[in-house]
Amino acid sequence: MTLARTMMLALLFATVFAAWLWATTPRAPSTTLIGLSAEAQEEAARARKRAEDEAALLGFLTALKNAAGPSAKECGALPLNNNSSDVISCGAEQLSKRAAFSLAIQLPGLDTTAWVGVVRDGSGRFLQFLALCDPWFCNPQLAHPSVAACNSLLLDAHASYRSDMVKCLTQQAP
Repeated sequence: MTLARTMMLALLFATVFAAWLWATTPRAPSTTLIGLSAEAQEEAARARKRAEDEAALLGFLTALKNAAGPSAKECGALPLNNNSSDVISCGAEQLSKRAAFSLAIQLPGLDTTAWVGVVRDGSGRFLQFLALCDPWFCNPQLAHPSVAACNSLLLDAHASYRSDMVKCLTQQAP
């Protein structure tokens, strides 16, 4: 065997060994400049967005509570991932008692969602709060909802569609 042939076989063996070693060596996930993997950064961003959304919803619910008054019953909020009728039933019960209350319900849309809040204050006045939300960013809308006065409210915990659970009725001019 010649020297050239021996060196060529040694080089081939070293290349194959290096490729095998590279393929079988466990590696840490890819890291970024701040030291977190891309997956960890994505999860952190989702967690931050959830926290911001929860804080914005809390602000929306606080605005409802403030409009209803200090003695009002807080019936809660009904997000899209909850199909319980307890929130609407609570509001309907308070409505039948002519008592002050507040509640909120999230409604689905084609490419948006909406939070609708309704209030009966201590003087018997009805208000509807509305925040139309982009699915990716709802905070500004929840912080500054539109508010409309209602002549009456209809609450139906057993409605087939969420949009029929809460109705703010206004009197139309003739």
